[in-house]
Amino acid sequence: MSCERCRLAWQSECSAEEERSLVQPEASILYQSLLALGADNPGRYARHRLWALMFWRPLYLVACSVCCQDCLDERFECSHLDLSEFRLHWAEGTVVGFSGVRRQDRSRSASSAQNAETAADRLQRGVEKQMTTLVRCCDQLLASVSELKRINRRFALQLVLDALLERLAALDVSSDQSLKIANAFVQATKETLGLAVLPGHWQPDYQRQSCCLHYLKSANDLCPGCPRNV
Repeated sequence: MSCERCRLAWQSECSAEEERSLVQPEASILYQSLLALGADNPGRYARHRLWALMFWRPLYLVACSVCCQDCLDERFECSHLDLSEFRLHWAEGTVVGFSGVRRQDRSRSASSAQNAETAADRLQRGVEKQMTTLVRCCDQLLASVSELKRINRRFALQLVLDALLERLAALDVSSDQSLKIANAFVQATKETLGLAVLPGHWQPDYQRQSCCLHYLKSANDLCPGCPRNV
C-alpha cells in the first residue's frame, strides 16, 4: 500500500488466523463501560458513542476507496470493496480490528455502454456503488447489536454522513467531488436526510447536521461545527 492514509485505514485488518481464533463480538461490554463514564443521560450517550466506534472503520475504508483509486487497484486489482461479510473484532470491551472485506472483481466483458463511458462517468458510477455498499454495511451493524436498536436509522445515518464529509475534507477531496459523494450516500440511504452541504457553498468546516452528544460527557463542551452552536 503506497499511500500513507490508505495504510492507516487498513492497519487494523485481522489475518485469517486471527479471524478464526476470535469469538463472537460482545459490544455490550463496551456499552457498559460507556455507561460508566458519568455522562448526563448515560444511556443515550453510550448508544451514540458505541455507534460511532462501530461505523468508523468501514467509513474510513470506503472514504479511501473513493478518493484513492490507485491504492485500491494496487491492493485488490478491483474497483470496489465488498463489505457484505464485514465484521468487527473486539477485545476487552473495545473494537480492535476488522475482517471480511472482500474484493469485487471487474467484469471480464464490459458492455458497449460501459465501453462508451467517460472516466468521469465511471468514477461517479463507482462512487454510487460504494456508497450503497457503505449504507448496507451500516444497516448490518445497526442490526447486529441490541443496544443500538433504540437509535433512529435516519439519525444514525446522518451521523455517518457528517463523519464522511469530515473524513473527505481530511483526505483533501475537492469540494465538487465531496458533494457528489455526499449526494450518492443520501440517495443510497433511501432516507430524506438533511445534507450539510449546498452546491457551490461547501466548506471544510461545514455546519454538522447531527450532534454526537459529546457535550453530555464534557460539561457542555461543544465540538467544532456542532449544530448546537447555531
